[in-house]
Amino acid sequence: MKKLVTFWRQILSYIGIKFCPYCGRELRTNKSKQCSYCYKSWHNNLVSPSSGIKGLLPNIKNKEFHDKKDSRQPEEFDLLVSAKTFASDNRNEFINLCNEQIILTPDYDLPYIWVSNGQNALGNTNDSITILIKGLGCCKKLSGILNKLGERYLFEIIDIELSITLFSKAIMAQEPPRSDHVSYLYFAYICIYSDYGNAGKKALKIARKIYGLGDIDLDNKTQFDIKTIIESDYKRCQSLVIHFLQILIEQNRLD
Repeated sequence: MKKLVTFWRQILSYIGIKFCPYCGRELRTNKSKQCSYCYKSWHNNLVSPSSGIKGLLPNIKNKEFHDKKDSRQPEEFDLLVSAKTFASDNRNEFINLCNEQIILTPDYDLPYIWVSNGQNALGNTNDSITILIKGLGCCKKLSGILNKLGERYLFEIIDIELSITLFSKAIMAQEPPRSDHVSYLYFAYICIYSDYGNAGKKALKIARKIYGLGDIDLDNKTQFDIKTIIESDYKRCQSLVIHFLQILIEQNRLD
């Protein structure tokens, strides 16, 4: 049913009807800056009313992101320790506890990522994305959030351009020492399946170096899914990879 609703909204978007990027309901006008149902607004230039969910990050290409130092660990927070016990058995409670932590530490990225994971597991793609966008506006560490957004747009929305952009932004956001090995992993396999194997091997080597606890890799199914998605729009994907490779090399992100 949810897929049918999403598909119907996408059809409506093609004829000019816009939706709230938060609750997904129809806006009164195409130029609305606030939803009349959930009352959330998007007067900044990061979130704007979407043509379907693909429009949630329209200006991401023009944004620069930089991680700030943040050494906090989930074990330091009782709410997150409790949330772990509900991660598989009671996802709603898991989400609720993480949301409570967000209220207490709004600049800490991990609760946003956990809420996104919980919402995605429940099939709430829209909610899993909007909580991450919220985190982009206030967290100290942004690379993990950008990487998670890349995953959502690659596998849930199937937006190759936006996902490659997000993985690249996640890499560029990391200040020495690098901390997010997963964005390098995804970018590595995107390069490999776009026939830029040498660049892919460099990114894979960096990912394993960051992880530092032995060999680390994406599972076979994830690799297969990436390959299939890239093959569906191979030429466009190649041009995107070339574009971001040039930027990453210029910024010494693949050394």
